[in-house]
Amino acid sequence: MRDFADLSPFGLSSPFPRPLTPHALAYDPVALFDPSDLSTLYQDAAGVVPVTADGDPVRRVLDKSGNGNHLVAR
Repeated sequence: MRDFADLSPFGLSSPFPRPLTPHALAYDPVALFDPSDLSTLYQDAAGVVPVTADGDPVRRVLDKSGNGNHLVAR
């Protein structure tokens, strides 16, 4: 899992292994998040307590691209 929390969009380094081009984003996404899919949302950072209803807090969102770039709130 990569930690994107401290990265600046204006920094010189990139956490991504390849350039972000329209083709790469469309056909080889670095990460894919679907907040409408409750099975990818968790109330805790460890991913133990699932989100089950509207209004539940979300601290972890699973990456559906298969690359393991999950979002985790600190």
